[in-house]
Amino acid sequence: MNIIGLTGHTERGHDGSVCLLQNGKITYLAEEERFSRKKHAYDCFPSLALERCLKFAGLTLEDIDYFATGWDYPVWYNNHNRKWDKEEYMSHLANVKEEKIITVNHHYAHASSAYFPSGFKSALVLVIDGQGEKEATSVFVADERKLERVFESDVSFGFFFSATTKQCGFKVGEEGKTMGLVPYGELNKTLKDYLNKIFYFDCEKEKLVQPFDVVQTSDSLDEQDQYIDAWLEIFNKFIARKTERIVDLLPEHKVYADFAYTCQIHMEDVVKTMVGHYATKYKKDKLCIAGGVGLSCKMNAKILYEVNQIKDIFVQPAANDGGVSLGSALYVANQKGDDVFQTMNPYMGSSYTDEEILKVLNENKIKYSKPENLEKEVAYLLAQNNIFAVFNGRLEFGPRALGNRSILANPKDVDTWYKLNALKGRELWRPLAPILREENTKELFNISQTSPFMTIAVKATQLAQENIPAAVHVDQTARIQTVAEKQNKFIYDVLKEFEMQSGIKALINTSFNKRGEPIIESPENAIRSFMEMQLDYLVLGSYLIRRKDNE
Repeated sequence: MNIIGLTGHTERGHDGSVCLLQNGKITYLAEEERFSRKKHAYDCFPSLALERCLKFAGLTLEDIDYFATGWDYPVWYNNHNRKWDKEEYMSHLANVKEEKIITVNHHYAHASSAYFPSGFKSALVLVIDGQGEKEATSVFVADERKLERVFESDVSFGFFFSATTKQCGFKVGEEGKTMGLVPYGELNKTLKDYLNKIFYFDCEKEKLVQPFDVVQTSDSLDEQDQYIDAWLEIFNKFIARKTERIVDLLPEHKVYADFAYTCQIHMEDVVKTMVGHYATKYKKDKLCIAGGVGLSCKMNAKILYEVNQIKDIFVQPAANDGGVSLGSALYVANQKGDDVFQTMNPYMGSSYTDEEILKVLNENKIKYSKPENLEKEVAYLLAQNNIFAVFNGRLEFGPRALGNRSILANPKDVDTWYKLNALKGRELWRPLAPILREENTKELFNISQTSPFMTIAVKATQLAQENIPAAVHVDQTARIQTVAEKQNKFIYDVLKEFEMQSGIKALINTSFNKRGEPIIESPENAIRSFMEMQLDYLVLGSYLIRRKDNE
């Protein structure tokens, strides 16, 4: 059975994506922004990703048994006293019979994206985002093939943290910058005491409590603006809103770092209380997480380390709305009887052959070499402090580059942190993350499980703080990516060779893109951004390009 999952809509849509399942197994995953080159792919159907998906699989729309949407559009529109324009949506799927389209509740899609690829047969599932059709926070109990929602609330952690982000001078959608700011702060006790009284989880009533009610409106498909404005009104009592983003971290910005830190800590405390309550109630020691707030790697670490009932967690690498195409497809496939349990593989997007890459190189008159042992050559040049862009294999799924569309660098010198941020156009104070072989994890970081998708920020050991300082943040934590040989052999071998040549057991890994643009998708994208960022070397499939040879 062929099932395509879809998310992305012309009204209030974002992070559109496409998933193809064949007999329950993931065949293709990709986000629309990679092809449109418009970050987050706001307000559009994922037409380009769908076209690429069908081409990759050699299928047509007629070959697909079901199309699963990551939103229950009729309910979503009805909740806001509006009618869903079914004909407009169908126009993107020409000649597809209406009965083939199945709408899936947004939080059930998120939950399915986290549970079925987790490797857990029994688990608690937390979905935590801005807002679905109405609900913003859900808890599910998962056993074998069944997902049962046991808690739902329209109280939104996502909008709370978006308001925090806006108060600090960033834009909604730049919550990752706020997370990077958090470790520079300290607790504002007055603010924390106040938040404790107005925003909490009541275990006895099993209710999330917040200090205001938000009334649904008919002129929008969510209550984001009302939520954020309500929180900003509260925040303004404690700190003046910053009107510009923090580019250089100066002493006068400390109050915003303290504010961000306090809001992050409070969110973590409320989530930990809620998770601990339901883990105890349903006797679950494994947790799956999805929803945009699930990208909060610090929150995920706090759950793993500080909620005693939880022994193991799985966070969907595309925890944001990009992941609900996968989740909706898995949900429908499960309902139709397919075996959908599998190990999550994020490297399921587009790829290019060496022949296709060579054609692009020749057309652009790019000088290149083809080393006999590419991994060894890359490791040697990294040990000489060169900065590498990597375009290799299939495109990874989710907002974080995992080695196939990455920038790699030697983490030994802390100056590399600032240099690489400057080359990418990022704020210099933002952290960079390490990538390391799985077997070196415990030597460098205090974590009891692997972390292959950069979804957990963990404490660095003294060895890591001394040997890879450019990849450890100011609070001695890092959002690590662990790599097994079977997961990504090229990166694993580069790491192994790099350790042999330098004695260093990790590399810096950041996404291959400039500030404001999506992660690289094509060889043309790669060459352009590589040259514009003035990086030292580019791996393009089997080929090695040196910038200085092409200036």
